[in-house]
Amino acid sequence: MNVEDAAAYLRQLLADAGFDPARPDPVLAWQAFQRFVSVPIESGGGRECEEIWFEAGDGDPTKGWPGYFDFVRMFNQYSETDACWHEMVTAHFDCPPDARLGLRGSIHADLNDLPAFFQAVEGAAAFRAGQAFSGWSFEVRVDSP
Repeated sequence: MNVEDAAAYLRQLLADAGFDPARPDPVLAWQAFQRFVSVPIESGGGRECEEIWFEAGDGDPTKGWPGYFDFVRMFNQYSETDACWHEMVTAHFDCPPDARLGLRGSIHADLNDLPAFFQAVEGAAAFRAGQAFSGWSFEVRVDSP
């Protein structure tokens, strides 16, 4: 499965959960993301290492940067010469730059201990603040070279 197929799989999980991108619910997205990272995906490209991330940050109104609230599955790809590149599938939420939600944080792990990652994310103040906010925009992003 390539990274585009993985993104399509996440979109299907979101749809199956009743997620509406026009009225994005971070709670439903988190539940779908937990299922998404629980399924092994072989993305090709040689030796692989997967990481998962939760990242959140308030916007910067002086620079016009929106706030964000992301669930990320990253595929670190390595060539035969150990050159590394990253491919990511992200459930990405953003909000207006002037929304002050207290979003600050980053939690990451590899796929070896999902329960600990889930617990750490759910215990984070930024996660609770992001889930409580109802003014998000949403997209599934695919980042690859």
